Amino acid sequence: MKTKKNYLSHFEKPVRKLSMSSIMAISLSALFISCSVDKDDHIIDSDKEGGLTRFPSDLISTPIFTSNFPPFVIAAQTPIDIPTSNLTSVNKNDLEIHYGKMLLSNVTNNGNEELKINLNNTDTDNNYITISKKKYNLVNIHFHYNSEHKIDGVYSKMEIHLVNKSADNSYAVLGVLVELGSANSTIQKLFENSPKEADQVNMPNITLSIAEILPEDMSKIYSYTGSLTTPNFGTNSNMTNGGPVTWFVFKSKQEISSTQFNFYKSIYKHPNFRNIQPLNNRRVYIVK
Repeated sequence: MKTKKNYLSHFEKPVRKLSMSSIMAISLSALFISCSVDKDDHIIDSDKEGGLTRFPSDLISTPIFTSNFPPFVIAAQTPIDIPTSNLTSVNKNDLEIHYGKMLLSNVTNNGNEELKINLNNTDTDNNYITISKKKYNLVNIHFHYNSEHKIDGVYSKMEIHLVNKSADNSYAVLGVLVELGSANSTIQKLFENSPKEADQVNMPNITLSIAEILPEDMSKIYSYTGSLTTPNFGTNSNMTNGGPVTWFVFKSKQEISSTQFNFYKSIYKHPNFRNIQPLNNRRVYIVK
């Protein structure tokens, strides 16, 4: 496994070796000093066309609605097709990721629809993100195939969701797109410890690093306000899910091998991605 790209100037070591403790703390604020344009991204500069330099207030999620959905939740659903030709740059970001290790104490085959890892209370307390100093604790990690999000109309092979929840019932989700390439030993252990039958739970009680699930390069992240995507699993599901939810989708992708992908599909035989939802004039940001 390669080390993650060291993109923070004030860290002298790769992300996996940031501290002597088991917690990985990633501060993105040092990145957002200037705005540049990649050949595949059209950025609205922070000093032009009304671009933003501070983390947008509309991305700070509030307590989630799970019934009696107001119109703004209905109009802001997930997943979306992320349009890299029309992104708003955020040059300063208050997102911090504090992920370390987790004990695999609850690995669930969720109705033959998805692999889901529920964190125990201790690991939930110790693994969290902060957005503008608001804390969201990691509660579960689950898998979708194909991906739920598209990038410029193109699906990825899989998508991993790391679901974080705050004390006031707000949600923020990190999305990791997955493509075929090199094998990932940590994801392999998750697949191997999945129950083979629906609605079963395994308790292997082995410890894994959450950092190994994230992409190597975390320097660019798409962000927008959306909703949950489950429990509406089917590709034909248009039902409204709870919201608002703050979404962060890493631009760079994680890799698994074709053998690993086929092994996953031997257990979870049917795709479980929700169909693309209308953007409805929502802004999609890129934090970099």
